[in-house]
Amino acid sequence: NENLMAFSNHTYYNGEVVTFPSCNTAISGIEYIYVEDGCYDRGGKKTNLQEAERVISKVREIYEQLPDDTTETVGIITLNAAQRDLIQSRLLSCSSERGAFAKKVDELVYVMNLEACQGKEWDHVLLSFGYGPDKNGHFMNNFGPLGNDDGGNRLNVMITRARKHMYVVTSMKPEMLGTEVSGGAKNLKDFLAFARGNYTFDQRTTNT
Repeated sequence: NENLMAFSNHTYYNGEVVTFPSCNTAISGIEYIYVEDGCYDRGGKKTNLQEAERVISKVREIYEQLPDDTTETVGIITLNAAQRDLIQSRLLSCSSERGAFAKKVDELVYVMNLEACQGKEWDHVLLSFGYGPDKNGHFMNNFGPLGNDDGGNRLNVMITRARKHMYVVTSMKPEMLGTEVSGGAKNLKDFLAFARGNYTFDQRTTNT
């Protein structure tokens, strides 16, 4: 689906990447999944438990909709190692179960943080940004590596790993980021709006 490349094409490549629409109508592109009760443990473990649980639930849904003998892969990408480790521990609990899903987790599901995902691809990709309101409902525009000067390039790597479908599992709404954002944070805000379906490319600021 062209949506898998559309945001990066217009934001980072000035629309110069030539893409070909898929003839497979089962490939549906990008899905935005908002975790309403997501809570980022900013001062503690730096994880988002609710978001991790939603990711695991989505992995189950994906494989429930595929044939038992599927070889389609799932990649889960996080922004930090703490969220990666949390999701991996949850997956290990799943793999201790008996049955087809446990086998798929062992053989077809991969979890890694942003720094390790470059050059890799999976059929289905789930993004777990982790960031969101804290336990007191406060939200801070502090996004780790995405907030750096090269944050946009890092985001570009993260969002171009899917062959068939990308799920943006997040505790953030684009409007939470406010209007005073720039660089990687601005790209993140725009990408969240794009994934949610209410962003047009004439709103973008092209990186050169």
